[in-house]
Amino acid sequence: MSRMLLRLNAVSEVAPLANLRQLFDLQELDLQIGRHQTELASVEARLADESALVKTRSKVSELEERSLQLRKEHASKSQGVQELQDKAKGLDQRLYGGSIRNAKELEALHAELQFAKSQANEEEDGLLSLMLAVDEAEAGLAMSHTDLGLAEKSRAQTVATLTNEQATLSERLRASSANRHQIVVGIAPALLAQYEQVRKARQGVALAKVERGMCMGCRLTLPASELQRVRTSQEPVTCSSCGRILYAG
Repeated sequence: MSRMLLRLNAVSEVAPLANLRQLFDLQELDLQIGRHQTELASVEARLADESALVKTRSKVSELEERSLQLRKEHASKSQGVQELQDKAKGLDQRLYGGSIRNAKELEALHAELQFAKSQANEEEDGLLSLMLAVDEAEAGLAMSHTDLGLAEKSRAQTVATLTNEQATLSERLRASSANRHQIVVGIAPALLAQYEQVRKARQGVALAKVERGMCMGCRLTLPASELQRVRTSQEPVTCSSCGRILYAG
């Protein structure tokens, strides 16, 4: 009879410790799962973030629009210059063609010719400046297309790398979740519920090891009575300072 009581006492002493050991393993796994989830969220955010590429494409689009507008202005001004040159040519032919002999008409025609030539010269100067602007815009556009090509190539490589990381992390999470289920089924429901409650309140860390008489969760020295309870109690003992479940290891 005494032997049976000794066995029961031994089982009752080992059972809580075994549960806490399993609980500690669960916490380590949960922390690992949390790290994987954080890493996966970061990878997925980077996969979704194409802001740099969008910015480069937007710049190309703006330069294309600018270049097109300048080419249109150049074509319009070229036509205007040609019309002024044709007008001046016609006036010149009339002035020196010999068909007009009246001095006043010749003087008026000469003045009109000079004005037309002056207008044509001004427009030609403007056309030259516009041609330089078109050349500059075309050069900038060509460079932006090169930059876009490099950005798209870099993004494709980044996406390939991140996709592999995403697959690896997803697989690790699946494996960790399966391991978690195996651990959870061996833990007393009441203890598991307490663990989840403390874990939620303490940023994912429900258990704290006891080392050198200190709770390693809050780094405070435990009262002697509390240390004794950690060693002997058949029920989980929580730190009087931080509320974490104490684990002697």
